Amino acid sequence: MTPSLKMLLVGSGAREHALALKLAMSNQVSAIWVAPGNAGMLWGTPPEKLKRISDVNHINGWIQLAKHYQVDLVVIGPEAPLSEGLVDALEAHNIRAFGPSKAAAQLEASKIFAKQIMLEAGVPTARYVTVDTAAQAEEALNLFEAPYVIKADGLAAGKGVTVTSDRALAIDAIQDALAQGHPQVLVEQHLTGEELSVMAICDGERAVLLPPAQDYKRLLDEDKGPNTGGMGAVCPVPWVNRALLQRVLDTVILPVLQQMQKRGTPYKGVLYAGLMIESPATASPKINIIEFNCRFGDPETQVILAMLAHDLAPIVMGSATGDLEPLLQTLNQDPLALALPQETSSAAAVTVVIASEGYPANPQSGDVITLPGDTQTSRQSTILAAGVAQSAEKTHYITAGGRVLNVVGAGANLKAARDHAYQTLSRITFKGAHYRHDIGEKQLNALTATQQPPCHV
Repeated sequence: MTPSLKMLLVGSGAREHALALKLAMSNQVSAIWVAPGNAGMLWGTPPEKLKRISDVNHINGWIQLAKHYQVDLVVIGPEAPLSEGLVDALEAHNIRAFGPSKAAAQLEASKIFAKQIMLEAGVPTARYVTVDTAAQAEEALNLFEAPYVIKADGLAAGKGVTVTSDRALAIDAIQDALAQGHPQVLVEQHLTGEELSVMAICDGERAVLLPPAQDYKRLLDEDKGPNTGGMGAVCPVPWVNRALLQRVLDTVILPVLQQMQKRGTPYKGVLYAGLMIESPATASPKINIIEFNCRFGDPETQVILAMLAHDLAPIVMGSATGDLEPLLQTLNQDPLALALPQETSSAAAVTVVIASEGYPANPQSGDVITLPGDTQTSRQSTILAAGVAQSAEKTHYITAGGRVLNVVGAGANLKAARDHAYQTLSRITFKGAHYRHDIGEKQLNALTATQQPPCHV
C-alpha cells in the first residue's frame, strides 16, 4: 500500500510525541505535521514523515496549516483546544478532525456537566455537592467524612484535585479554586480501591477499548507528595480481565455515548474513563467513575501505544468519520480485542516521567539536558520529549517545563519493561532532575502474588 494520508498533530508534549511515533509507523500515513511540538519531538521519527511547525499554537493557525498542507485528518492531543471548539472550527472548513466537539468536550471541561451525564445515564459515580462561594465550604464538608475530595470545576491540567483528611486544607483548596476563577467546586465522597484508566475510541455510537493502564499521580515514591499531571504509568494491569472490561463498556462507556446522542451532542474521539475499582480481586468488583477526559491520557497513552499492535491510523480515521464498523470487522466484531493483548502476549510497557527542579509548584527551565547517545527509539526503550527546548546557540537541549521527558520501557514481561525504563533513565541528567523509583512496583507485586502456589495447612 502506498502511503497517502497526511495528518496534522496538535500538541507539544510526550503524549503527542508518542502519537507521532505510532502514526509514523503506519503504512497508510505519508506525512505528519506537528504544531507546535517541541524541540525533541523529531527523536526516533523518520524525518521524511514528520515536520514541526513550532510557531502555531492557536485555532486559526491550525486551520490555515490544515488547509495549506491539505491534510486528511487533524489529530488533537490536549484538552484545551477541544474545549475551545477546535473540532467545530475545523469541520466548519470541511477539515476532518479526531476529537469531540466543543459541546461534547464538556465531559472534561466541566466536572458538574459530567456528573449530570452520569446521573442521567445511570453510570455509577461518587456522591457530591457543589460549592459556589467560600462561605459554603464548611457546610459542604459537614456532609462528608474525611478524607475530603475537592475538585475544581473546569480544566486543571490534571492537577485540579485535592484529597486531604485535614479540614483546614480542604477549606483552603475550595477557597483557592474559587479565587482562581473556577465558577464552582465539587466536594465529593472519597472512593477507595484501585484506580484504572480505560480509554475508548468512539464514533458517536460505537466504541472500541484500548489496553487499560494505571498511572501514578503523586510526585514522590509510595504515593506521597502533591498531585501532578502524572509521574508514570503501566500497561497491562495484572488483575484486569475480559469480564471487567466488558462491564466497563456496558455500564460506563456505551450508556454515556447513548446519553450524549440523546442530547444531540454525539461523542467522537477518545473517551477516557478514570475508574475506581473496589475489591478488584473479587469476582464482581464494584466500579465507580472518578472522572472523564476527552482525549488521550498523559502519561497512560505512552504505554498504551507501546502495547497496541494495531495500526493507529485507521482507528483514529474511523472515529473521525463516524464509522468504526470497518475496524470492528477486522476485530471480528470484538470491541475488546485491542484492550486485551495479554490474552495472546506477555508484553508489557512502563513509562517513567523525569521532571524538572521545583515541579509541580515552581518548575525551573533552561537547564542543559544530557542524554544517552542513542535517543532513537528501540524495541526496549524510547525517550519521549515533553518540556524540551533548544539553547539559543542550538547546541544543547534544555528543560522547558515541569515534566521534561518520558522514558518508555517495553519488554516480554513487566519486570523487563521496568528494567529497560530505569536503565535508560539512569543515563539522563540535568540540574534538579527527579523521578519516582517505584513505577510499576505495585503491579509487579500483584503479579507475583497471583503466581504464588496455594498454601496448604
